[in-house]
Amino acid sequence: MFCSSCGVVCEPDSFFCHACGCRVDVTEGSRTNIDDIITDYFYRGYQYSAILGLLKKHQGVQIHVRTLKRKLKELGLKRREANYDEETVRQCIEQEMQEAGSLAGYRYIWHALRLRHHLNVPRRLVAIIMKEIDPDGVRARRAGRLTRRNYISLGPNFAWHIDDKKSRCPRVVRSDCGTENVIIAGMQSYFRADGNDEFAGTKAHQYGSSPANQRIEAWWSFFRRSNSSWWINLFKDMCESGVLELGNNFHMQCLWFCFSRLIQNELDKVMDQWNSHYIRRSRHDTVPGVPDILYYLPEMSAAVDCLVPVPQAKLHEVEPQCHIDIEEDLHEEYFEYTMETEDWEYPANVENAFDLFQKFNNIQHV
Repeated sequence: MFCSSCGVVCEPDSFFCHACGCRVDVTEGSRTNIDDIITDYFYRGYQYSAILGLLKKHQGVQIHVRTLKRKLKELGLKRREANYDEETVRQCIEQEMQEAGSLAGYRYIWHALRLRHHLNVPRRLVAIIMKEIDPDGVRARRAGRLTRRNYISLGPNFAWHIDDKKSRCPRVVRSDCGTENVIIAGMQSYFRADGNDEFAGTKAHQYGSSPANQRIEAWWSFFRRSNSSWWINLFKDMCESGVLELGNNFHMQCLWFCFSRLIQNELDKVMDQWNSHYIRRSRHDTVPGVPDILYYLPEMSAAVDCLVPVPQAKLHEVEPQCHIDIEEDLHEEYFEYTMETEDWEYPANVENAFDLFQKFNNIQHV
């Protein structure tokens, strides 16, 4: 149990903190919440210093590293002395390698075991089991290379890159030359008009072609190889088998309704996986570390948060430019109505989604 005022660990039955004298919140919910947060940070692979920094900055809990180690011991969380059942590990790996996960390498699966299954196992064991489960897939995966330009950022929110928050904006926004980005360029320059740094005013927005941003292009290439190509091949197979017609508007709307939740779930997994993995030091002047830690605790990597405050008056002034007319989606209403009247369940996996797509098409042809 922690003191919400000073962060010191108190005795379980204490009503007052022995360090600062403040009353202690003795509710079980607060204790469990902090335990869950520490457990989540641990299985994301964060170092002790990062866990302490996140607890202090986002939970308002300040504790010493010795206290954290004691807390981890109480929760049975150990990094080196891994305790696992190999059959359980195998089942979890098989689960992660289903559908789009079949494209992932052993490092990705190893991190997924820790992140989503709370299994702390050696990487070598993961590689061995994956080779037994899918030897052809292991042989087929090859590492790609990309020649990169040097790209320097002063810290999180220094520059935002967009293609097609509130009361703050980044120092720089970079976009391509699409017509929809003209408004963004004007807003960003207007927000930064009163700045006194080298990126103030019109310099706060930069135009550039998307392929010129080699780092994000490399990431899209990684995403294509490790995830999205599986979905692309699935939908191609549906087209070639005659189940899906790309020119049929009903088919396209139905495809979105049946598969969008599953795809979003996959995207959330990819985001969580990427933001919690460790970026190794390289010869390309890459800042090593975990993306989440680099972003939320920039001071640990000698960087600063570059968000710039924007007056509310300016936000209200540009707000009318952000209004978008959204047409009523009759297809979604129809699908929702049919799901309710037929007492159908929303798909939990790709097989369920495919069956639901077929059901809607059968109703249409009746």
